[in-house]
Amino acid sequence: GKSSLVAVITAHAKGLPFVFVAGGSLYNTKFPYSVLAAKADSPLKTAADLNGKTLAVPALNDLTTYATKAWVDSHGGDSSTLKLLELPFAQIADALAAGRVDAGFIADPILQQALDAKKVRIFAHAFDAVSLQFMVTGWFVTADYAAKNQANLEKFARAMRESASYVVAHSADAVNVLAKFSKVDPEVIAKTHRIGYAPLEPTHIQP
Repeated sequence: GKSSLVAVITAHAKGLPFVFVAGGSLYNTKFPYSVLAAKADSPLKTAADLNGKTLAVPALNDLTTYATKAWVDSHGGDSSTLKLLELPFAQIADALAAGRVDAGFIADPILQQALDAKKVRIFAHAFDAVSLQFMVTGWFVTADYAAKNQANLEKFARAMRESASYVVAHSADAVNVLAKFSKVDPEVIAKTHRIGYAPLEPTHIQP
């Protein structure tokens, strides 16, 4: 399976025998594919302006929630006053545009579509509160499966690494393929930040 690090780390801490076998998506502040956004004409400017406001996140107590709270606290706001609302990524842009929430975490390609439609603006690179570069998701299996299938898992990890590296290095060539499978307009895909591959290394996980 592929999952956010928070879910797998939480499971591991509770005694479930999961281990990572391949890296997944890499967050890099230079190519921010997931950000905290606000309505295009929102008067909100600072972290303190978010105090007492309603924020939308794709899942309560996941990485986006932790990052948002950490960013607010480290930039002069008070995350304990935030009202968090769980909404799917696909619904957050419309919720912002309609004024149902004051800020929300959005990822590409929905982010790019909302920016193009002038529904939202980027408010903050909230993931920066975790680290300027870190592993967001990873591929995992049970420890028992890993012990019995090491050779196959090495092949799997190599295939994931090489395919992700190719897409990043040949972003223009990948547009039509990504558009085909995502059903998103190729012009939108071409403008989005292509997610990098995170090597399975402690330095990318520890933050």
